Amino acid sequence: MPKGETHPHAKLTDAIVLKMREMRMNGETGLSIATYFDVEQSTANKAIVGKTWKHVPMPSQNAPTQHQSL
Repeated sequence: MPKGETHPHAKLTDAIVLKMREMRMNGETGLSIATYFDVEQSTANKAIVGKTWKHVPMPSQNAPTQHQSL
């Protein structure tokens, strides 16, 4: 079974998941992140905490976040 962005029904990509995690580290709420990316809050939260999208590394708390538009 394909996983991650290779899954035919995936709404997220590795880059979006990383951006979600960075946004959460910067104080955004799970609801605001889910709304921004047009996904269910549970989908966003699972990706943010690493319950899903486990292959995407967690951003370092000490590293500067990327400021790129998706």
